[in-house]
Amino acid sequence: MISAPRRAGALALLGFGAFAAAPAEATGSLACSAIDGSGASVEMNVTLSPVEAPLWIRVSLKDELWSSLPDDNATQVAIGQAFSDATELSVDVADEQAERIVASLRVLRTEHDEARYQFGYLHLLGRGVFPVSCEGP
Repeated sequence: MISAPRRAGALALLGFGAFAAAPAEATGSLACSAIDGSGASVEMNVTLSPVEAPLWIRVSLKDELWSSLPDDNATQVAIGQAFSDATELSVDVADEQAERIVASLRVLRTEHDEARYQFGYLHLLGRGVFPVSCEGP
């Protein structure tokens, strides 16, 4: 029979082992800027895994800002839905209550001569559609 102090130590070690074995999720940044001079932009942090999922997003147009992060200067939004693979990225941004889509980002991706190209559009409901070029992750 294992004594209480040894049992507690063994359980603590097992608990630490389970915690230490959990892989840290790698993330990267994706930034998209309008190529039409409008100043529209999107910045997001995404997981670097086979399922590239946005963790947070910021969308801006001139002096307007929408963010899924706490920010007193921004209109609060939520990531509605997202899809990503080697050839495209689609992200819908919803209002804070997730009742309607307020922004949609659609990006096509391709590679050529070891360079990655990402172009698409940002649609801001009631404000317009803006062509974007993206960099990262």
